[in-house]
Amino acid sequence: LRVCAKIRAMQGRREEASAALEEALSLARSIRYPYAEGRILREHGMLHIREVEPEHARERLCAALDIFIRLGAKKDAEQTRRTLQGLGRA
Repeated sequence: LRVCAKIRAMQGRREEASAALEEALSLARSIRYPYAEGRILREHGMLHIREVEPEHARERLCAALDIFIRLGAKKDAEQTRRTLQGLGRA
């Protein structure tokens, strides 16, 4: 679902991409898969960045960063932290 959302976003089908990400997020939470949840949140944040919605992006990216830090996923946390810094706040 996350990859499908990325493809839809690249095709300019933002609403479909967002719906796929919401479905993926719900699934990741229901099966308690926090790493996937973090990756989905980060991807949703990136979608908001492309749509010039920085507050929504920041909200999703901060949630993803919290998950990555909690899991000890250093590479993902650093990548997300850099993206947040690009938004003007880490």
